Amino acid sequence: MPRNTFVLPEIIFDPSLILSPHVALLGLIFADNAFLAPSLTSAERISELDIPPGYEQLPLHLKPEMANIPVFRKSIRTPYGWEISPDQPLPYTTLLKWMKRLGVLTGFPQITRPYCLRYGAGNAFNQSGDVSDALQNMMMQHAKIDTFIKHYLRRTVTADTRAIVSGYEPQRDLMRAACRMTRWIDPDRPQELTPEESLSVNQDPVVCRLVTEREKWKRRFQGTATQQPGYRIIGQAIFNTRQRLRAALLKYVQERWDLEHPVDEIERQLSGLKLSQDVKSTLDQNDEMPPLQKRLAETVMTLPGTTIEEEFRRRNAAIDAVAAYCHFQEGGAAAIPRKRSSTRRTSPMPSKETNPQLAAAQTEKQALSDAMLLVFTEKRTTTCFLCLGEQSLPFEKRTSKFASPGDLTKHFKRKHLAHIKEGDRLQCKVCRMGLQHKQHLQNHAESIHGTVS
Repeated sequence: MPRNTFVLPEIIFDPSLILSPHVALLGLIFADNAFLAPSLTSAERISELDIPPGYEQLPLHLKPEMANIPVFRKSIRTPYGWEISPDQPLPYTTLLKWMKRLGVLTGFPQITRPYCLRYGAGNAFNQSGDVSDALQNMMMQHAKIDTFIKHYLRRTVTADTRAIVSGYEPQRDLMRAACRMTRWIDPDRPQELTPEESLSVNQDPVVCRLVTEREKWKRRFQGTATQQPGYRIIGQAIFNTRQRLRAALLKYVQERWDLEHPVDEIERQLSGLKLSQDVKSTLDQNDEMPPLQKRLAETVMTLPGTTIEEEFRRRNAAIDAVAAYCHFQEGGAAAIPRKRSSTRRTSPMPSKETNPQLAAAQTEKQALSDAMLLVFTEKRTTTCFLCLGEQSLPFEKRTSKFASPGDLTKHFKRKHLAHIKEGDRLQCKVCRMGLQHKQHLQNHAESIHGTVS
């Protein structure tokens, strides 16, 4: 089937850059260093370009070797953490899983999945006077309009039928707002069970019967029960049953909330209480974000500028933030250490007159220097030298100290050694040297950095 080509003009003074294809796509291109022109390395350089006199365009070609590289690629596990695969596409299952989770976190009662975007786009095309049925079929890759009518057109009538019948001007904006998914967002809707609710499924008769049966296997095969296929089958059945019961209980809790919460809110307001301003917001916790994540959130959420120059600077900042964030490693690298006395040398406290950002940078630099010294001088260190050398990790993860050398050994095996594959290029980024194979890494870790495995 022939591929469609979509021309996407940039929306100047776009109220939100979150869904801007230019910001996202250019950020990914810069992160991959994919432009053929070697000097085209940031969004600011694009703003310096002009279309030559006598021309209508200035193509920004990509490197030929990037032609078959997917734009969105999966994350892969490496000895140093997580990285973006150089050539493997992002699986639909991964995208579906995280879109569902985002929908839950947002407060949608409906299941959020990639096809929601396709349904929404299809309905928007259908309602637009600029899109004919033929063009819509081509864009949606439908053989005829019947496919859209049968599978895409919602049974909720989005037209202002009363105004149309009465001869009034339809209230299009109001109808659009009334029919959006966002209308149903409830930020306070229960997203998961409480610990008590989660444990309550253990009282279910089916779970109790399976647990009793498993105990019989334990007594029958003392010390070797876990090696018996029947025992493992029962264990899996217990797990699956608990998961089903928890899912059903969460659905029941959410349905009760959907029914009772509006009633409680009505009664509260009619009793004279003011509207609650305590709404969940992740942006209120901006200070807890890693710097690159905070930078990304702030740049895509900025308001439009008042001049075209300000708007370009706003767009360029968002593009560069996306490109920088592509190399940031999310998630944890080290376990939260238990409380213990620290051997790290303390840095002098900055004076009140010091610039806070400069003071924070100096503190981080000193902490990195201290950690670097420890992984070379301590006989049995508690800092992971591989995490320390991984600049894509957050500062806290790089300098994290484990409770004991034994805990570091567990981390080193599970996080790094377990993910080494045949042919992997190994290196110690702290020592800036290559390592030939897994055993070479283990010997280097023990002899140079005091990490036993």
